[in-house]
Amino acid sequence: MSTGWDGIVLAGCPSVSVVLNRADAVEAIEVATQRLLRTVDRFSDQDIERPSLLPGWTRGHVLAHVALTADAMRNLLVWARTGVPVAAYASQAARDAAVEAGAGRSASALLSELSESAERFHSEVAAMPEQAWQRHVRVLAGAEFPAVQLPAAKPTPRSVAAVYSSPASSRTPINAEAATVV
Repeated sequence: MSTGWDGIVLAGCPSVSVVLNRADAVEAIEVATQRLLRTVDRFSDQDIERPSLLPGWTRGHVLAHVALTADAMRNLLVWARTGVPVAAYASQAARDAAVEAGAGRSASALLSELSESAERFHSEVAAMPEQAWQRHVRVLAGAEFPAVQLPAAKPTPRSVAAVYSSPASSRTPINAEAATVV
């Protein structure tokens, strides 16, 4: 769904999409990021090692992926702001290796990386001049799209909540608010 300059589509529940302006989308990402950080702050190293609902991925894999995605999106914002192409990831193999390496980090190390990558992303959003939001960027070999769509490219609350709903019976309980983290 194309929303033009002012609107960004964010997926909500399976049957509903919400169109937000860019400022509201960025604010929603910030609120959800703070929820995620509060949730991860309660995780032990053992919680990080528990399986997610993604086959073969632990919670650590997912958290490493979220941090890497924030940095990838930041790279694309730099591209849009400067006009100089900056790859989201060096390659698919490099991205996969970074997720795998990050998955083995401690809970505190992952929390730090999530916090730092979120700060880098939000700093770049704040540095974006209006005209830069219309510059086209791309992830790896994908199709080009305007940078204004980057805030909507972050994981949805539903997709991240599914990850934290691990089938492991000894998982750390996640409250309803924390289950909606991005």
